[in-house]
Amino acid sequence: MARHRVLVALCLSLAACSGAAPGPVDTVAAYAQALREGRYGDAYPLLSATARQGLPYEAFERLARERPDETRALADDYASVDPRAPLTARFALANGESVTLFYEEGAWRIDPAALVFYGQETPREALRSFARAVARQRWDVLLRLAPRAVAAQLRMANRSLRDAWTGPGAERDLAVLQRLVEALERGATPDVTGDRATLVYGEARAYVARLVREDGLWKVEDTD
Repeated sequence: MARHRVLVALCLSLAACSGAAPGPVDTVAAYAQALREGRYGDAYPLLSATARQGLPYEAFERLARERPDETRALADDYASVDPRAPLTARFALANGESVTLFYEEGAWRIDPAALVFYGQETPREALRSFARAVARQRWDVLLRLAPRAVAAQLRMANRSLRDAWTGPGAERDLAVLQRLVEALERGATPDVTGDRATLVYGEARAYVARLVREDGLWKVEDTD
C-alpha cells in the first residue's frame, strides 16, 4: 500500500522550533541510537503505550540482547529515515474505514482517496465496498471487486451479476451478506496471510469470506 503508507517523518525545521517537542524524526533517531549503544532502558520509553502493553520491558531487553545482529540491522533501518519524506496520518472512521492526510506546506490536507467510495486498500475495505455495491446495485463495481479469474468466468458464462443478486435464490445470499455486514460493524477484521485473507463470521462461525490481493488491491473471491 505504497500510496498510503504511514511514514514516521517530519521536516526537521518543525522539530528545530524553539521550545517544540521532539518530532517523529528526532524520536526515530533517538530510538536507533539507543539500540545501537545498547541503552535499552532509553529506547523502551520511545515505544507507544500499546507496544509497551504487549511487550514488557524485560521481554524487550531480552529480545534485543538475544538478537544483536537483528537489533543492529533494525537500528540502521530506523536511522535511514529520510526527514524530507512526506508525513502522513491515518484516522479510523466510525464505519470501519479510514481517511489519510498529508502534511503539506505547513498544513494537513486530506488525501484524494477520501472520495473513493469503494476502497480496496485493505481486506476490510474491500468487503465493505462489496456489501455497499450490492446494496446500491453497482454491478460494475462488483465486477471490479472480483478477482481476474472470477471476472473472466462471469464473462465467459455471460452471467449477469444483477441476476445473481436479484434473481431466484438471491434471498439466501443477501441474508448471508447481511451477516457479513453485521460482523464488520462489530469490528471483525479479516486474517491476512500474504496475498490472501479470510474472515470467519456468522452464527457458530458458519461462513467464510475469502479475498485475494491482485496488483496491490484486494478482491473478493467469495462471501460464502
